[in-house]
Amino acid sequence: MSYYKKEYKDFKKDKDKKKDFDLIKEIIIKGLFHINMDVNFYDFDKILIDLDSLLSIVIREELSSDRDVRIKLAHTIADAINEFIEAYIDTNTINIYYNLNEYKVFSDIYPDWCKVRNDRFKNESIVGFLHKYIINHLKKASDKINNFNIIKCDDAPIITIFRDIKLNPKLKYVVITRDPHYNCIMSYYDISIFNGRDLIDRGSLKYLKDLPDINYTMLPFYYLIRGMDRNEYKGVKLYGQKKTEKYINENLTTLITWEDPILEEVKPYKNIFFLNDLKIDS
Repeated sequence: MSYYKKEYKDFKKDKDKKKDFDLIKEIIIKGLFHINMDVNFYDFDKILIDLDSLLSIVIREELSSDRDVRIKLAHTIADAINEFIEAYIDTNTINIYYNLNEYKVFSDIYPDWCKVRNDRFKNESIVGFLHKYIINHLKKASDKINNFNIIKCDDAPIITIFRDIKLNPKLKYVVITRDPHYNCIMSYYDISIFNGRDLIDRGSLKYLKDLPDINYTMLPFYYLIRGMDRNEYKGVKLYGQKKTEKYINENLTTLITWEDPILEEVKPYKNIFFLNDLKIDS
């Protein structure tokens, strides 16, 4: 399935930048498909994809002004996404969420939140390219394909995705994103998340080394204290994963009552992670 004109396909024969484009496609494919083919998403009612996260490799690169290169890149991205849609559209509902603009809600709370990413969104060349060659074609696809939707978010996609899960929490969801911010949703709803490497859920906290060994209800506290490097939130100084895990497990009562002194400096930022406390419509 491809919604590009035939002339675009001719650029597949161009070998000059094949390695670069193959790498981009490989990263996007790995962001969509688990490396273990036995791990799949067929048992989920809805697959929710954070396109901003999926395309982060493209957003952070400078875009060539060469039209041929741009079209080749567009085709590379489209091929990867189309491969995923074709694999799951007969059995699942697929929602793709995007913003491709500054995340103001969270940066209003914590000014350095996603500062680098927000600066990249100001690059009109790359963002305009994605709208023209990717978003527009996904919109055309959504008009023709049942159970496939492309959703424009007013702010960070996590806000809209959290709202949609909240509206119908009984469905079985998997969210595809590399952004650890989504882990906070597990404190409210029993969802799964594919982060490009692992398919995680509440039970994963006990055995995946990159996740904290804490009760899932404490995930917002964990990131509030620990920090979140990907989104440029620092947290409490000198508190890494193990130290934060230990502190949470030893101080549950004072944390959940918000009486713990460690929370004093980070409490102003709590609504970033306690998503249910955000009083906005997205």
